[in-house]
Amino acid sequence: MKTLYIKSSPRGERSKSIELWNHIIEKIWWEVIHLDLFNSYIPFLSEWVIAYNYWFGEYEWLSSEDKKIADVQKEYIDQIKSSDNIVIAAPMWNFWLPGALKTWFDLVLKINDTFAIENWNYIWLVKNIKKTIVVWARWWKYIDTPFAPYDNLTGPINLLLWFIWLEAKNFWLEWVNYASWEQLALESLNIKGEIDSFIAA
Repeated sequence: MKTLYIKSSPRGERSKSIELWNHIIEKIWWEVIHLDLFNSYIPFLSEWVIAYNYWFGEYEWLSSEDKKIADVQKEYIDQIKSSDNIVIAAPMWNFWLPGALKTWFDLVLKINDTFAIENWNYIWLVKNIKKTIVVWARWWKYIDTPFAPYDNLTGPINLLLWFIWLEAKNFWLEWVNYASWEQLALESLNIKGEIDSFIAA
C-alpha cells in the first residue's frame, strides 16, 4: 500500500497544515511517496505540451524544455496511479489555494490519462485511490459563520479532485493567526481526533 503525501506550504515545520499532514503520516504508515511542491519542479504547461496532450503532435516533436515538462507531468500522474491514498496539506492564501498546488492540478488533470470524454460525458480513469484527505490551515473562521460565502476554496478543490473521481475528506484548522496558542492547540487536537476516526473507518 502506498500513500502520496503532497505539501504545498513553504513554511516547513512552522506550517499548521503540515503539522496536521505529519500527524496523518503517523497514522497511515504504509509506504510513503513525498512530494514537496515548493522544493520540486512544478512547471506551467506550455503551448506545445498542451497540444501534445490533445494529440496535436508527437513527443519527438517537442523541444528539450517541453519534453522536460511532459516528462514531469507523466511522473506526477504515475505517482497518483501507483498510490492507494492521497493526502494534501495546504494553507489558504488570498481565499484560494497556493499557485504551486494549482499548477500541480493542471499537470495531473490530463485528458485520456486521468480522465476521458466520450459522447460528451466524462469518464474517470483513476480508480485505485481509496482515501483522499485534504488538510487546510487558514487564518480566519469561515465554517458556520457569516464569512462562509468567502470560502472560495473548499468547493473548487473538491471539484478539481472530482475531475479524476477522487472524493476528498476536508479537515480545516481555522483562526491560525487569530486564536490564542491555547485555543489553537485545542482546536488542532480536536481535528486530529476527527482525522483518526476517519482513517480508522
